[in-house]
Amino acid sequence: MNKTSTETATGTALGDLIQARQISLGVSDAELAAMLGFKKDSVIKMMKSGRMQLPLTKAPELASALGLELWEVVRLAAHASVVDLIESFGAPGNNIAQPHRDRAA
Repeated sequence: MNKTSTETATGTALGDLIQARQISLGVSDAELAAMLGFKKDSVIKMMKSGRMQLPLTKAPELASALGLELWEVVRLAAHASVVDLIESFGAPGNNIAQPHRDRAA
């Protein structure tokens, strides 16, 4: 297995965990992508940076590839999804986060 590049912390809890395990195991982005059934290593880079969510259907493969507990991978992936959802509700101009006013008044 090839050594991974030495990148800085990803900024996401799941991304940081993936990066740390890759370094520990000597697994490159390309190798991890192949283990998960992805054709391009850019998918792994995007997941580590937070630009792409881990598809939950891939959580078992990721846990197995990196020697992690499935619950830990699912918890971190779900947390990232919830944070993104909450941030999208709070976006300026998004009236989903605004309290609804009684229109009958």
